[in-house]
Amino acid sequence: MRASIKLAILAILLCAPQINARAETVREWSHRFNVTYITGMATFQANPLRDKGSIIAIPVKFDRMVAENVAIFRGGVLPGRGDASPTAQIVVSNVQTGQFTIGDTLVLAFKILGIHSQYGLPYGEFVAAYHCTRPDCHDFLG
Repeated sequence: MRASIKLAILAILLCAPQINARAETVREWSHRFNVTYITGMATFQANPLRDKGSIIAIPVKFDRMVAENVAIFRGGVLPGRGDASPTAQIVVSNVQTGQFTIGDTLVLAFKILGIHSQYGLPYGEFVAAYHCTRPDCHDFLG
């Protein structure tokens, strides 16, 4: 009888919605997606090939899809000199159409591939994204 009560309680706990569940931390998210570091857009663009082949993350705004599975993201998310650069852009492949809405603010994890031949911008391959609830992503980063 006791075992069946314990199983019933366990089943209720597993099926119940997670009210006030702790959000994933930056550290947990970074570890899950093998992110080497998180930086600002302008800092990354100062030397975009420094860590070619690495997975990094940058707070960005989704700008637009330019081809099937290829998107452009822009800076202007982080406050501070240089990193609040809304004109700085990166090209990212393997982005699903409809995954983001223009203007979405997110922390984008991508593998650095080089400079895109068509756009002349830093280029990467999509790994993951955290959708921020605040425009400066401090709900996640702060």
